[in-house]
Amino acid sequence: MTQSTQNTYRLHCLARSNMEKDLAKKGCSITTSTAQGDEFRLLLKEKFMEEVQEFLAAATQEEIIAELADIHEVLHAFYKEYDIDSAVVTAYQEQKRVKRGECIGLTPCLNKQAIISGLFSATINRESPVFKHAA
Repeated sequence: MTQSTQNTYRLHCLARSNMEKDLAKKGCSITTSTAQGDEFRLLLKEKFMEEVQEFLAAATQEEIIAELADIHEVLHAFYKEYDIDSAVVTAYQEQKRVKRGECIGLTPCLNKQAIISGLFSATINRESPVFKHAA
């Protein structure tokens, strides 16, 4: 957000379609523009990251549910923008679940040979806290 004149701000972000109406009820005026193409896709990715960060910071069940709903909203915007049927994504999800199993909280401890031989094919950032030497 940058301040362009006194009490006037320019936001470069995605907003919900009712934002203008909601702000007008509070006596605020707003001018919008519609992002398209690469700009929209970039803003959509930024919005997704913002919503994930808010989810990670959520402390209560109600906050978690609200943030997951926001993440779903952004995912549906991705589907629309990239012309992807959500059923196709669900089918991929099911295929992965059948092949790899469900996410149940396992934390694998792998030796170098398992990684080298391809038994564990995920790309891991070795600086990440996910990739630690076993004690």
